[in-house]
Amino acid sequence: KHPAPSHSGVCARPPPAGTRNIMDGGHVPSDNLYVTRLPSSLTQDDFQQIFGSLGDMVRCRLIPHKSNPEEASALVRYRSTEVASKVIELVESCGGNIGSGPAPP
Repeated sequence: KHPAPSHSGVCARPPPAGTRNIMDGGHVPSDNLYVTRLPSSLTQDDFQQIFGSLGDMVRCRLIPHKSNPEEASALVRYRSTEVASKVIELVESCGGNIGSGPAPP
């Protein structure tokens, strides 16, 4: 079981470039995701463990939030756009509460 983020509402979407937030119902397929609303207490290792369990991750980078020290963001690259799209679906299906239960199959 992975550590649960300290607050809910994690959002995963393709990086900003004219794309809409997936929580608003739309995204452009990409193998790269921009994950927001992460707790600042989350470590790089925790993030890799949690989001790596959701799909075949190539690399990731945790980014501290400059204007809100309580939050962080991350950039994640998955093996394919299909894997990244599946991760978006998983994040949406659990309402952004990633890491609060067993890892998906």
